Amino acid sequence: MKCMMYEFFQGFMAEYGHHPYYVVVDPDTGNTHSVLLFNSNAMEYSTFTLPDGRPAVTLRTIGGILDFHIFTGPTLEDVNKQYAQMVGLPAFPPYWSLGFHLSRYGYASTNEVREVRERMKAMGIPQDVQTLDIDYMERFRDFTYDPVPWGDLPALTQELHNDNLKLTIILDPAVVIDWDNYPPGQRGKDADAFIKWYSDIYIPSDQDPTCRDYVIGYVWPDTKTVFPDFFKPSTKAWWKEELNIFYESVAYDAIWIDMNEPANFGTNLDKPFNWPSELPDWSLKCPYTHWDSPPYPTKFIRVGDNESGRLSDHGMCMTVNHTDGVKNFMHYDVHSLYGWSETDATFKALQEIFPGKRPVVLSRSTYPGSGKYAVHWLGDNTSAWSHLKMSVIGMLEFNLFGLPMVGADICGFFGDATMELCMRWMELGAFYPFSRNHNAIGQTEQDPGIWPEVAEVSRFVLNLRYQYLPYLYTLFHAAHMHGNSVVRPLFSEYPTDLTALDVDDQFMWGTGMMFAPVLTESTSSRNVYFPQGLWYHSVPGFLAATGPSTVLANAPMEAILIYVRGGAILPYQEPSLTTVESRQNPFGLTVALDESGSASGELFWDDGEEEHAMSETYFATMSFAANSLNLVVSNNPAPMTGLNLETVRFYGYPADPALVTVNGENLDPSQWAYDADYSVLSVTMSAPLDQDVAVVLS
Repeated sequence: MKCMMYEFFQGFMAEYGHHPYYVVVDPDTGNTHSVLLFNSNAMEYSTFTLPDGRPAVTLRTIGGILDFHIFTGPTLEDVNKQYAQMVGLPAFPPYWSLGFHLSRYGYASTNEVREVRERMKAMGIPQDVQTLDIDYMERFRDFTYDPVPWGDLPALTQELHNDNLKLTIILDPAVVIDWDNYPPGQRGKDADAFIKWYSDIYIPSDQDPTCRDYVIGYVWPDTKTVFPDFFKPSTKAWWKEELNIFYESVAYDAIWIDMNEPANFGTNLDKPFNWPSELPDWSLKCPYTHWDSPPYPTKFIRVGDNESGRLSDHGMCMTVNHTDGVKNFMHYDVHSLYGWSETDATFKALQEIFPGKRPVVLSRSTYPGSGKYAVHWLGDNTSAWSHLKMSVIGMLEFNLFGLPMVGADICGFFGDATMELCMRWMELGAFYPFSRNHNAIGQTEQDPGIWPEVAEVSRFVLNLRYQYLPYLYTLFHAAHMHGNSVVRPLFSEYPTDLTALDVDDQFMWGTGMMFAPVLTESTSSRNVYFPQGLWYHSVPGFLAATGPSTVLANAPMEAILIYVRGGAILPYQEPSLTTVESRQNPFGLTVALDESGSASGELFWDDGEEEHAMSETYFATMSFAANSLNLVVSNNPAPMTGLNLETVRFYGYPADPALVTVNGENLDPSQWAYDADYSVLSVTMSAPLDQDVAVVLS
């Protein structure tokens, strides 16, 4: 039996996450299984092909428990659900977080944020979240804001809220050592919240006596730092207190935690790259032990950009201590859990600060189970066409890792994006589950409004995203309840299709929508693979292809290729500039007929942000067969009170009907229109969605 193996190992170069996980698909039967090595020590992997052509993988870990979990499927989606139910079902994101996020590292002041916001409004580009990087802080210190360029940050926050936008602020784990002048640090010291050396013998001889046995490093601030031990109950309590105190000054809505691998600058070198030039050279230096210098040097040590040639490069020494208050853990064993521990602490703190609301925590570092708490972006990418393509694969991977709320920095973080690249990236990024445009300091501006051509495309694709947010939200509900993926590779739905197994530049939302972005420069067409069945253009709805087939599709600069799968019913709402507004708009259904003239779908709805309780949520099933469309409410109708179904678009309908009835009432012929060239029937009505709806065509 010849199998296809897909390895999804995150952290080959000790970057942001650690997911030692692989999936195997038998192309003859579609049977799928996967394997997780649930281990938090440093490891490496290699993939290769056996002499008989079968794929193989080798995993090496330098410590810990060999805790293997095998998920038997038999389908990829079964594997996804089994995996997520073991490591933890994904958090259910509030509706507003599915809107568009705008960010950059390098905003100079609140006024610059206002200028960007006004540009977005003037261009009519949807936006729900404004994000701030470390620029807003005073001297890059957590829980502060610069009193001069950011002195009116509370006022800006209120302005954003008045505009129905949310504010996300960044926090880094490193806390400055300035006990007398930095209250959050002193309160942390009082709580004994910081990471310590595993033994007193490792404390450097020049240790500041006021720092006890804490591990001292250096990151973005201009002062040495200590690091919270988020495994420790007293640290979690201190962190929650600081989040709450700062919220009383700046009413943020979400927290972005960065640098939480944990990252440290210049470890084992003469000095960090940003060390003040007027000070004597210094850096965190790790002792030479068999933990800090293990007998087997992993690939992270042997290859790549490891500056110090040690396991602790750019990070924490392996001989530091963590504790949950009962047991002690050496960093050597739990390095890969540090980001997870901060995510857990931050998520649970926000649950108390925002009682009854679903928190949003955006984390750079992840581990199996982080999806219970985390939204994730794919890290500091570059404005390059290769990174645009890689983002599709990264998005697919993290949906397999149980972190469906994921996306890359749209238009790229490092480097100056060209107009064409940014346009194509906005076309793709508008359909990342987590959709955020983010940019590095010193790079040219790349927000969607900076180029009129990009603004026009962004307005179109983001309106399309906002239109289908009810469908996306329903997918996230299934992910939260059962562990389903949200974004899927084609082979998830067509496991015995050998061509689909090799497609890594297309993806699906659930089972109903397929996206084929342009990922190469100076290209106005691309080959699109259509698996078995009927596939319709999302706009205006005519048949694009009957699969399996490969079609050279026209893809001008202003277009991303989006298709609706025959057999799907997709709920939608008329889009607005924010989700607060769009959630009040009328609903519609896109009914794409399969070869038998049938289709089906689901719709979940609630208030969009309160803690999930099934007794307070709406759920409806939709089906079309024998010329009859039926929407049946199977759970609490109350959340849909006041919202109506006003449009239904049938793709692939064979003829103009003589009569259309809605809930037994005849519609006037002016209420439907049939396009014979496209085989699209459009029906308008006003049917309350808190009741069952029946539409009959005859």
